[in-house]
Amino acid sequence: MICPDFQAFPAAATYSPAKVTDPVRHVDPLIGSANGGNTYPGAVLPFGMISWSPTNTAGDQTNAAGANGYSYNTPRVRGFALTHVNGAGCHPGAVGDIPIMPFAGPITSSPTADTTDAIYASTFSHDNESARPGRYTVTLDSGVKTDLAVTTRSTSTARTTGPE
Repeated sequence: MICPDFQAFPAAATYSPAKVTDPVRHVDPLIGSANGGNTYPGAVLPFGMISWSPTNTAGDQTNAAGANGYSYNTPRVRGFALTHVNGAGCHPGAVGDIPIMPFAGPITSSPTADTTDAIYASTFSHDNESARPGRYTVTLDSGVKTDLAVTTRSTSTARTTGPE
């Protein structure tokens, strides 16, 4: 029995949704990078084999902040690595990655000896972070700006500039 007040949805012929001509502009790579979402905001293209992205630290060089190396809620970077996986990943996260850290300052010890990431890591503000498909940029509180990008015909590019 149909409710007497029921009004049928307009026929498909009368409803025509607006077409999205540039869907990429609606993508926000930071979605899912907090609260256990286990995604990363780095520069990658579909079917790309390299995915430059930041590796966060919670103060332990052997235990990244997220299963894939990045957690939005941990605004401290210990470097940028080439391999990341979206999804659950494996705890302790990003183990085996070799993060490349653009460091501004005197090298006083081996970075591998900095097991708490107290020296060779930097905080940052999300106000100084930008992520879009194929490009990730962040200016660390140390003053170093890192710009990571990928293109269709090349694997990746990375550019770092020192404090201004």
